[in-house]
Amino acid sequence: MCETNWGFDRGFKQLRLCDVEAVRSEIMSALKIATNMSFLRRKSGVIEPKISEAKAIEAIFAKRGITDIWGAA
Repeated sequence: MCETNWGFDRGFKQLRLCDVEAVRSEIMSALKIATNMSFLRRKSGVIEPKISEAKAIEAIFAKRGITDIWGAA
């Protein structure tokens, strides 16, 4: 799988274990995606986010104090 600078794996790995499922759910809802495969492709950067999607992802992580989210961990 190809990783680019537009994945949010770095931010995802900074989450507390108790926040992982909530963040996954919030991101899937915000991006209107329904499958885990779609989520993983976006998380790894295979699918580059639109600007509006990137802002939504940043806001979800910012609620948890995480600001360095883009790129591979």
